[in-house]
Amino acid sequence: MDMDHQEQEVKLTILDEQGLNRLIAHLGQPQRTVAQVNEYFDTPALHLRASRVMLRARRQGDDLIVTAKSDAEILVGGLRCREIEHSTSLKQGLKMLETGLAHWDIPPVKHALSYVSGEAVFESLGSAANVRRIYPYAEGALLEVDRTVLPDGSIHTEIELETHQMAKCLAELKAMLEGLDIPYTDIVVPKFQRFLNSCS
Repeated sequence: MDMDHQEQEVKLTILDEQGLNRLIAHLGQPQRTVAQVNEYFDTPALHLRASRVMLRARRQGDDLIVTAKSDAEILVGGLRCREIEHSTSLKQGLKMLETGLAHWDIPPVKHALSYVSGEAVFESLGSAANVRRIYPYAEGALLEVDRTVLPDGSIHTEIELETHQMAKCLAELKAMLEGLDIPYTDIVVPKFQRFLNSCS
């Protein structure tokens, strides 16, 4: 299954584990909880990083989801970008990764290749694991609470909400965190950038 859309999401970073625990207690039983392993790719010459493009293969249960993100606009408490995804079975996906990601004829890889000059080879930059708790929000939206373990062992926790009502939802979520006395920041550093920072 393929998807190509403009992603708009509220993103707030929770600053400590105690705050995360209070938030989870407040939100109650999640609709579902998923474990993910996010593996990032670039060329040996780092063409994608130079163009601010992310290429990721996410293992989630029996699925593998390949995603390219580009044209990112970082906002206060939010992020907009172009997101192109292809999902397949984990078995098929791992087979294609072994063959070489650059040879996989799918939309996110083709989009990433458009930023590469010459013959392309995508190499793994490493991976980060996270647990995502998903809760129902207003008007069919889903509130996601992510706890990510980065390669250097540090922990990053954030809440995300994909929405077309960015200002309204950002104000609502800030009010919720402040009401629960949960320390947070609305300075957005994307997960991929945090991953790169943890590797340097």
